[in-house]
Amino acid sequence: MSNFIQLVNKLRNRLNEVSLNTVTWPQTIGFDLFTKEAINYAYMDIINAELEWPFLHVTHPFLIVPGVQLYTPTVTLTPPTHLEDGPISIDWEGFSIEPNTVLVAAQETTTIPATDPRSYTVTQSARYYQDDGVHYTPSMTQFLRTGTSPEPGIYTVDKGTYYFHASDGGQAIIVDYFYKTAPVPSNLSPINKKYIRHIDYDYWRQNLLSRDETATGPPEFVFSTQIQNQIGVSPVPDRIYITNMECWLPASPMDVTARADVTVIPIRYENVILDGALKYCYEFRENAPMAAAAEKRFNEGIKRMRTQLINKPEVMKTGFNWNRRNFSW
Repeated sequence: MSNFIQLVNKLRNRLNEVSLNTVTWPQTIGFDLFTKEAINYAYMDIINAELEWPFLHVTHPFLIVPGVQLYTPTVTLTPPTHLEDGPISIDWEGFSIEPNTVLVAAQETTTIPATDPRSYTVTQSARYYQDDGVHYTPSMTQFLRTGTSPEPGIYTVDKGTYYFHASDGGQAIIVDYFYKTAPVPSNLSPINKKYIRHIDYDYWRQNLLSRDETATGPPEFVFSTQIQNQIGVSPVPDRIYITNMECWLPASPMDVTARADVTVIPIRYENVILDGALKYCYEFRENAPMAAAAEKRFNEGIKRMRTQLINKPEVMKTGFNWNRRNFSW
């Protein structure tokens, strides 16, 4: 996929404008600056044309914990993106529980090394599952987490090893995380990988609400509440479970800004971005006929993307494999 500066220069070539380079890139003003903005305008138009583009689809794990029935999971990917506001659409038929998994919450106190490498590997790194935060001690001020190089008060984590900035060397910290037990403790029944069936919110209220006031166990059903992206499970969980949720996320990143940034749109649809950007550039130059022509190509490109990436033909299957060699015609 072309990066941001390459896309801008392809757009500028169509407009018979001089290409930008590493020197002229930060100096752009007027129409030169607008060619950058036009790429992002077209990019967001494509992203917003559908909620469920396949290139925005992920299977995201989150934890359900004992005694808690309602969840609003956030989605944070590494490297960091503009995805912390949660999914834009949830596949309510796409929930499952991981097999034979019991998670334990751990908390470890340590001191960040004063010399490189300024890192800490948790004691359960072989069974490490998920980070749950880092705090200074005794102040309990929380670190922020990033997926790039850490800065003061910011950390990164990779498979149970936490990395910190040089200025935090010598600081006392608390590391919270989850790890898997293996095998499953004898006092707990093993769980196979399990699909969680979606039910209607009204059905849950009318038939399962009273039961869930007292009953606990592995979740059998998932339902959406009247709060956006809030997820309910039934019955109330009796322990920590790793739950997989299929969903569609906002674009990553929301805008391309640095020269090397790339979009999430497949490379074969790069011309659709350029057609949309052309429309905005011709509007900027008040060239209505050329803007209309570019907009027509842009809309046709989005229509083609929708047909090829989302629309699926309805096929009736008999469940029987026909072998023509068994027949004489």
